[in-house]
Amino acid sequence: MSNNKEESPNFNCLLRVPNTDKNRDKIKDLNKRMKEYGSRWRLSYKARKPVEGKKCTYGGGLRLEDAREIGIYIKQVTETSVSRVSLYEKIEQDLESANKKLDFMTKQRDKAKAIAENLWKNAIGADGRDWENDQCPVCTDVDIENTDDWVDSEEWYCNNCDTKWTCNKEVSRSDLLLSY
Repeated sequence: MSNNKEESPNFNCLLRVPNTDKNRDKIKDLNKRMKEYGSRWRLSYKARKPVEGKKCTYGGGLRLEDAREIGIYIKQVTETSVSRVSLYEKIEQDLESANKKLDFMTKQRDKAKAIAENLWKNAIGADGRDWENDQCPVCTDVDIENTDDWVDSEEWYCNNCDTKWTCNKEVSRSDLLLSY
């Protein structure tokens, strides 16, 4: 190694290369490939050796278009940058979960709408007929079973639409109470 300060390497500088679009594109491509690979290292570059007629600023800064060379440095990616990928994955998972919940809620809304329509159709006096005791008040299916029997009321369950209801024995289900 020579004693000439111009030729001695800077601390943490890997090497210096000519400042060309091709060299900067190579560094960008390498960084992209290292990121895809999952590496914790990235390359960065700084403008070095000003062209004739230009000077470095007081702190040593130099605009890229005013430099003859670029110094290539290696740096470790911070935790926030590394976790950014996992953050995006978490956001995608949360979005997928939210979409599933939205689909479920849409189905529940449609079911509730159908239940309300059927209840209105089957309500006493709504279409001139009374609701039959041997069918579900929601979907009018006959696949129902008595799950509980009390002195003055009983609880029923429909196997078709998963609806439970409680009704009065004496008044032919006039105080119908639905539960989901």
